[in-house]
Amino acid sequence: MTDIKNSSLLEKHNIGNAFVISYFGAIGIANALEYYLRVAKSAEDAGMNVRFLLIGEGARLNLLKTMAKKMNLKNMDFIPHMNKYDLKAYLSITDAAYISFADFPVMELNSPNKFFDAIASGKMVITNIRGWIKDLVENNECGFYLDPAQPDQILSMTRPFFEEWRLKKFQRNARHLAENNFEKRTLIKSLLQYITS
Repeated sequence: MTDIKNSSLLEKHNIGNAFVISYFGAIGIANALEYYLRVAKSAEDAGMNVRFLLIGEGARLNLLKTMAKKMNLKNMDFIPHMNKYDLKAYLSITDAAYISFADFPVMELNSPNKFFDAIASGKMVITNIRGWIKDLVENNECGFYLDPAQPDQILSMTRPFFEEWRLKKFQRNARHLAENNFEKRTLIKSLLQYITS
């Protein structure tokens, strides 16, 4: 976890002092990223100083780009898929990671890599799926659930985190969650205890 932001990326994406929400990963039907575009549109219509980054590739990428153009979105950048080393630079300028899936009960059991990457990097999590991830981020005060049917909730849910102390608190909690619950040695120890019990 680092507080040093990549200055060249801040300039490249015209971020300034905006709050940055990033999605990174697959762009397919299951990811339902039309929700993400609607959230960005609600933020833009409300005049919020928020930038949205969509990083990845997949079958729905061109459709989403077309949707964004029709919506006249000016607060979102589409960024090609990259390796984890390059993604680290984008995570440095990210305030919150958006975890998105289609609204099906089976998705509530999903364990997406992007979630673990986000908390390991000390990023607050915004998720649009119910289930264990929602419960985990809420119970550990490292993120919140954003109802996909109510994208305008982004206003009231995100505004408190414009206060740096509150954002930093949630980001620290995210990192602690990663270290305490998902660190490799901890998981191996738990597995061995389960096997031998």
